[in-house]
Amino acid sequence: MGIPLKVLIVEDSEDDALLILRELRRGGYDPYYERVQTAEEMKASLGNRSWDIVLSDYHMPNFDGINALKLLQEKDSDIPFILVSGLIGEETAVEAMKAGANDYIMKDNLKRLVPAIERELREAVIRHDRRQTRKALKESENLYRAIFENTGTASIIFEDDMIISLANRECEKLSGYSREEVEGRKKWTEFILKDDLAKMIEYHKLRGINPDSAPKNYEFHFVNRAGDIRDVFLTVDVIPGTKKRIASLLDVTERKKSEEALKKSEKELKKRIKELEEFYDIAVGRELRMKELKEEIESLKKELKK
Repeated sequence: MGIPLKVLIVEDSEDDALLILRELRRGGYDPYYERVQTAEEMKASLGNRSWDIVLSDYHMPNFDGINALKLLQEKDSDIPFILVSGLIGEETAVEAMKAGANDYIMKDNLKRLVPAIERELREAVIRHDRRQTRKALKESENLYRAIFENTGTASIIFEDDMIISLANRECEKLSGYSREEVEGRKKWTEFILKDDLAKMIEYHKLRGINPDSAPKNYEFHFVNRAGDIRDVFLTVDVIPGTKKRIASLLDVTERKKSEEALKKSEKELKKRIKELEEFYDIAVGRELRMKELKEEIESLKKELKK
């Protein structure tokens, strides 16, 4: 039993198709095949079954190899396509290869057919794997971009040279700049209050040497486009396997204002309580003295009656 091979043969000559099949069997394959010779038949075969390879003649009464190649490319670009023809010049063969044919074999030299098929089947697997890898990478990128865009906080990705490479919508709101104005154009240092800058640059350098050598969370003062200073809580880390950093910037300005207002209110309340306590002490003291005075007056009146 040979190696199973599903081969679609685009050929108007049954005898030539049989010669191809004999060569495949001699090369160790056990081919399942269909022979078609028109565009309609080829469309039907491509729609009804998946194929490992397509072998096509170039010249046919109602069809040709280039149009067969185009039909295949519309359906599945991973399936190898090899021209097997008795009448094809070098210029035509080059044209076919440029159009996407994987190889061409002359019918009077079918010994090249099996090695060409073996090579193209290996290449097809590689192309398929690459396409699947690109697809998975694209899906992963889309997933992470969706997360990046919808974290609810301003987020940026920046390079080792401090240039911001990605910024999300919340970053646009926080900074006052559009992504087009920021990405690839601005360093994150342009948004830092001067008082915090030296410390943060030092953290950045340390993080480049050892990601765990600098704080991952701390507060700093962020300066937006209008020059307003915002209190921001920063979470930053190195993206594994790269020198890129990802940072999340949470605007805590209003929270800090509320905290300050609450502290002020608590301070004023404590002051008022102290004043009331002092007043109470004074009032109670006076009341006690009045009571003692009244008792002394009553005592003196009793003395007079005697």
